[in-house]
Amino acid sequence: MSSKSNVFVISLILFLGSTSAGADSENRSVDTTANISASPGIVLQAFLQDEDLKAWWKVSRSLVEPRAGGIWSITWDDRRQAKTHRAWIGVIEEITPLGLVVGHLVMIGPDMATRAG
Repeated sequence: MSSKSNVFVISLILFLGSTSAGADSENRSVDTTANISASPGIVLQAFLQDEDLKAWWKVSRSLVEPRAGGIWSITWDDRRQAKTHRAWIGVIEEITPLGLVVGHLVMIGPDMATRAG
């Protein structure tokens, strides 16, 4: 007797830059688990489709190339400050029907921006 798995694995490997100019960057990882009442295919599409990312994560826009080596980028407008954005930008390292690995993920926010002097 075989049954379809309702397990979907996503791995986001984070490389967070320092918030102060000249400081060393820190590598951090975040592991979390969520139970989602949907098939793995629907969950995968929710990480890949602009309309789904807008509905689920409330992103302003996204750019996703759904293939290994493709870009995975999402941004939010920060309504508290004029003309500021937050972004997650990474590279899809692995994509299967049951999982997605986004590596080299960089999180950028207004407080991380610096101007060249």
